[in-house]
Amino acid sequence: MSAMFLNVNWDFRAPTRPGDMITAHARIISVHPTKPICTMRTTITNQTGETLVEGTAVVCREPLSSR
Repeated sequence: MSAMFLNVNWDFRAPTRPGDMITAHARIISVHPTKPICTMRTTITNQTGETLVEGTAVVCREPLSSR
């Protein structure tokens, strides 16, 4: 499945340094009732659990019926 970012609202809380292991999490918090668009809560952390980036992203995904 492919997806396209339509909008992001991210706060960059801390720098990522060479050698960091980062983990990204995205959780769908709302879905448009008639379009393949959703809003996700996004968080990126490093190996110590420090939050590097957090915020929201609006994503448009390829409709399932187009496969």
